[in-house]
Amino acid sequence: MKKYAVKIMLSADDWIYVTEDTRDNCWDLVPVVFNDKKEADKFAKTWHHKYNGKRFVKVVSYES
Repeated sequence: MKKYAVKIMLSADDWIYVTEDTRDNCWDLVPVVFNDKKEADKFAKTWHHKYNGKRFVKVVSYES
């Protein structure tokens, strides 16, 4: 089954996944993953406001 995740741009060639809050070790980062692209798009919209628009946030296919 195809899954989706949200990435945020740090610089032109550097993107990171939005991760879950694991509240444990900061090295145990787990991307927030969605089974439905529409749900991922809806989640990404919450980040559009924080990062000044769509060009800094994108939904991508995710394989674990």
